[in-house]
Amino acid sequence: MRKNIVIGLAVLVTLALVFSANVLPLASANTTVNGTVIAIPGEPNAVAVNPITNRVFIANRVSHSLTIIDGGSNTVTAEVPMNGPLTGVAVNAITNEVYVGEADSNSVVVLDGSTNIIKASVGLENHIPTSIAVDAKSNRIYVAATLASYSATSNVVLVIDGATNAILQEIIVGNNPQGVAVNTATNLVFVTNSGSGTVYAIDGLTSRVVATIPVGANPQGLAVDTETDTIYVVNSGSNTVSAIDGSSNTVVANIPVGSIPKEAAFDPQTDRIYVTNFDTGTVSVIDGSSRTPIGSVAAGSEPLGVSVNPVTEQLYVTNFDSASVTAINTATAVPEFPIGIALLLSGVMSFSLVALRYKSKRDTR
Repeated sequence: MRKNIVIGLAVLVTLALVFSANVLPLASANTTVNGTVIAIPGEPNAVAVNPITNRVFIANRVSHSLTIIDGGSNTVTAEVPMNGPLTGVAVNAITNEVYVGEADSNSVVVLDGSTNIIKASVGLENHIPTSIAVDAKSNRIYVAATLASYSATSNVVLVIDGATNAILQEIIVGNNPQGVAVNTATNLVFVTNSGSGTVYAIDGLTSRVVATIPVGANPQGLAVDTETDTIYVVNSGSNTVSAIDGSSNTVVANIPVGSIPKEAAFDPQTDRIYVTNFDTGTVSVIDGSSRTPIGSVAAGSEPLGVSVNPVTEQLYVTNFDSASVTAINTATAVPEFPIGIALLLSGVMSFSLVALRYKSKRDTR
């Protein structure tokens, strides 16, 4: 009987590995890219999607331009010239206005998403923008920014009124802010302080810092699940993603991802978080309900920015080194739950029960 149990377990492990290999391919840098590869002029950085118009906006560092992609055909439809390297991009889907960070001019450019015409340029008082987030409900734009020369007011989040394009508030934050995101349900703004390994939670109504949350090393991008009030923070120096409970502002999970992760996007339709791994050329996929990694898919060389259109099930990844954007169909290219692992666990439990019963019978003899 004992021999049969061992043999049975070995068979289940083999089957699990086979099923996992077929269902959950863990991509590597040499894996064939999943999805459509779209050529971009030079070193694409950030990406934002308007799910209503199905337009994708790519901020480029080297070409100093904003690339616009038609999400229906995944083709480039326009190149909008700008001044200097572009550091961030965000879209207000309600007003259809696009906000682009310019490093050299220390400004945020406002673009009409329908006509591709620049409407305004908002000066940031000598601050260099690093990341941009939009609260479509309040029509406020939050810009994480820093100065080239360090001072007590070097690191800030600037609040812009979307109606007037005027700066409403300058909020001092931690060392070297790199990412900013808004929870529109709670009106809290979250900013990563990469130099201090923390996240600040800011009250959107009062513009005051209400919590300092320790996370991993060198936090970068963020993604927000408004329904569960969970904030996902990419720790580039720890190769993890910290899940923060927004109700308590505490870390409830640290999720392992690939090497040198950079940015994250949350898909409310699939309850999945997508994380770009700069060093391995992949995108890690995290299940939001269990807060566990379920696999990865290949992108291009040095993937950086990521954004998802939940309406069309398209994931857009900027590949910094290969000067391209990978459009991935999340319904077909992203791995499903690892059936092999589930089979293995189920089998182990079943055989464990058999073993216990066998032992119990022997003990009673």
